[in-house]
Amino acid sequence: MSSVFLLTACSKNENQGTKGSKSSQSSSKLAASSSDSSDDSMNLDEIKTGDYSSIQGTWKSKEGETIVVKNNTIKMSAFKTMSGDAPATIKGLTINIPSQTDANGKPKVIEDDNDYKGTPLYTKKMRAFSDSGNNSKLSYNFVCLGSYTITAYSQIDFLPATFTPYNSQDESSNYNSYNDASDVDRIFLNTGQEPDVDYSIEYKKIE
Repeated sequence: MSSVFLLTACSKNENQGTKGSKSSQSSSKLAASSSDSSDDSMNLDEIKTGDYSSIQGTWKSKEGETIVVKNNTIKMSAFKTMSGDAPATIKGLTINIPSQTDANGKPKVIEDDNDYKGTPLYTKKMRAFSDSGNNSKLSYNFVCLGSYTITAYSQIDFLPATFTPYNSQDESSNYNSYNDASDVDRIFLNTGQEPDVDYSIEYKKIE
């Protein structure tokens, strides 16, 4: 049910726009980033198609975990899954989590849970979520690549410098009060039923 709700919400969101200075600024920023061809600028339009040429290099979290991007491959030392952190590799829009993959290269299935028995631990094909921020209550202003894992998405989220994300899971009046922009591009890892930037799992480029 959660995945159906998410797809419905995203579909509605992509077709809905509201007036206002915040939404206009967000849309303008996203358009500027998408059209920027500079090598050192995170390009959201490219990323959501599996092209990672704008984010090449090594990214590191304060805990010392790394994300290494080379060509169209992303290697993560601690990808977030419903079964815990695990090394994972994304090539284009296909992810492989070795510890959760069987000898045939397919995701392992759950065997010891009556409700989810036979369900794959993850989906190899990643779904790209993105939005310009037109509807601040249900929009993202960043790009999320997600692998569906049982009841939620294991995510890698890309947020360009100066962008302030709209996290759709917080619908309170202060939904955006804790989401600060930065002067550098950032990558985040997370699990959730909807795209959501988790500031406690933040990666910044070191080389």
